[in-house]
Amino acid sequence: VLRSMMQHYATFRQTLVHVKAWAKKHGIYGSMMGYPGGVAWTILTAFYCRERFSTMPSGSSAPPSIGSMLAGFFDTWAKWQWPQPVELISRSLPTEQQNPALDAEVWHPGGGGSGSTGDAIMPIISPA
Repeated sequence: VLRSMMQHYATFRQTLVHVKAWAKKHGIYGSMMGYPGGVAWTILTAFYCRERFSTMPSGSSAPPSIGSMLAGFFDTWAKWQWPQPVELISRSLPTEQQNPALDAEVWHPGGGGSGSTGDAIMPIISPA
């Protein structure tokens, strides 16, 4: 998957630029206003691209068009089962892959605690 992501980095980057421009144009960009900010839009785009690139046939060198990437991006998030969280790194890693320095749970889906988002409608969990 990493090799595929590196191979298609330019496609990811162009998709992200268009997604952020779309969000700004429609007035839904900025965490200060209660909307997804730059990091959240980047996580959503990276998640979608990772899934899209991992399902491409092996040996495929032609990147998908930006138009098809954008159509797939918006289709994915329109059909997403919110409030299921979006995260790039699963919190259910095997013990040998967990980092002891980051052992504390950062997000609590049910509410309560310092890392809680309470009744989050659209949880987008950063890797850190």
